[in-house]
Amino acid sequence: MSSGFPASPTLWAWIAIGAVFVALLYLLSPILAPFLAGAIFAYILNPLVGRFSGKHVGRTVAVVLVMLLALVAIVGVLLVVLPLFAKEWRLLAERLPAFLDWLNRVAAPWIAQYLGMTVQFDFETLKEMLGEVFQSNQGLLPKLLGSARIGGMAVLGVLINVLLIPVVLFFLLRDWKWIISSAEALIPRHLVGRARSILAEIDAVLAEFLRGQMVVMLVMSVYYVTALWLANLEFALPTTIVGPSPAYSRLCR
Repeated sequence: MSSGFPASPTLWAWIAIGAVFVALLYLLSPILAPFLAGAIFAYILNPLVGRFSGKHVGRTVAVVLVMLLALVAIVGVLLVVLPLFAKEWRLLAERLPAFLDWLNRVAAPWIAQYLGMTVQFDFETLKEMLGEVFQSNQGLLPKLLGSARIGGMAVLGVLINVLLIPVVLFFLLRDWKWIISSAEALIPRHLVGRARSILAEIDAVLAEFLRGQMVVMLVMSVYYVTALWLANLEFALPTTIVGPSPAYSRLCR
């Protein structure tokens, strides 16, 4: 009795090639991460490069202009968010004594009543607690130093990957048409028409999805900034940028 699953050698060969390709992607994922990120950004920014490039502007110049615009946008967001974060840390340090006073008035009586312990929250107590922790962990410093070395290497790896993304992005955007034509040349001639039709549909769906997500992000950001500002929240803008609400997260899923 023959099984319904085809046992063609060609099919098994393609399955084996696909399995090896997936395994290589998994094993080389730390190395391929910046290339994948660069490819995603290149796909997003390529239409803008196409708009800029023309008779009077070469594609390389258009790529540089688009990357500069993206860099300006990123730097602009950082210039808005980072000073506000620094201000929040300063306000936290200024309000710490009031918080400790609240703990002494509210938490300390509750602990004394239900746990039978007398505690006093102040800076001296915190210093004593930290001193006891470090005295009871004599070998903590060498472990921390070893972890710092490992963490330093990890941070260096992340920085290298971050610096590699713009390089990959530049070459992908500059040679985008050549990459597409080279990939198309690998498709058998009798399948080119069908492959073009399928890829065009995929490209249209992805483009609509990305445009929709960008519109949703813009509309929801303006809405939350306006609503939090009307509610007299002190940090409406950074709260909206770095802390989207659960409703927005559900909307994006």
